[in-house]
Amino acid sequence: TGALLEWFVGRKVRTYPPLTGTSTLVELAHDDAVETLGRRIASQAGLKGVFKIDLKRDAHTGDTRLLEINARYNLWHYLGAANGVNLPRTAYDYLVHGVRPSAPGRYRTTHRWIYFRYDWRAYRQLAARGELGFFGWLASLADGPLVCQLFAWSDPLPFFFRLRHMFKSKLPRLTAVLRRWLSMAS
Repeated sequence: TGALLEWFVGRKVRTYPPLTGTSTLVELAHDDAVETLGRRIASQAGLKGVFKIDLKRDAHTGDTRLLEINARYNLWHYLGAANGVNLPRTAYDYLVHGVRPSAPGRYRTTHRWIYFRYDWRAYRQLAARGELGFFGWLASLADGPLVCQLFAWSDPLPFFFRLRHMFKSKLPRLTAVLRRWLSMAS
């Protein structure tokens, strides 16, 4: 029928480059006005399946505008699951078993998602402009548990494979520097 089975509202805290880039720190939020607008857009567009609606609030006027609709899974679904809204599971349960969520729209806002490598870069750019200090950045990371872009204690292998790849690609250069240093030392 096009009715929403489950949903959440999220907000970008930081991006790299700041204001226009890739998400580096995001969180879920409770915002009735955004939820109402999102539901209206989904209904009027006749959306079905999994999708993400990107909205942007004008800092000067407070107006909220539709940027785009993405009909795919993305990083937000990982954060949603960490906060109690597992959209892939909801889709599976509904499509395979016909089961609807018992309490749609109820979620926590405790966990935040981070892409450390780019969040560090975002912090450095914001710090250079005097918009974010080091302790302010650290405090933003300490504001609740973090879900990391690449690392998870429950599945650390992707992180270690990435680390191995990173060192492997730098190994020839490191070996050349070491050989040069050793040849000069003798």
